[in-house]
Amino acid sequence: MTEISSDLVIKRTDLAGSQIDSEMVFFNQNTGKYFATGPVGAEIWEYLTIPRTVSQICDHLLEKFEVDRTTCETQVQKFVGDLLNSGIVAAAL
Repeated sequence: MTEISSDLVIKRTDLAGSQIDSEMVFFNQNTGKYFATGPVGAEIWEYLTIPRTVSQICDHLLEKFEVDRTTCETQVQKFVGDLLNSGIVAAAL
């Protein structure tokens, strides 16, 4: 797994996405692929209106969900890595 915990990421504003109940579904027109998240993923998506690090995302999630920091950071790092690889979010400079 690539270490991205200190990298800033931001959601792409040119991506088609829709909230369905508490989940988000995205369509990347460049790749023709769909990507769906659960409620936590939708919360992360909404939080990425400005560049954030994995640590900042976890700080936010720890206020909203019952999870320990180690588990949160591991899972968020993987999720953000998947979003980056899928072109759903972008690295922020």
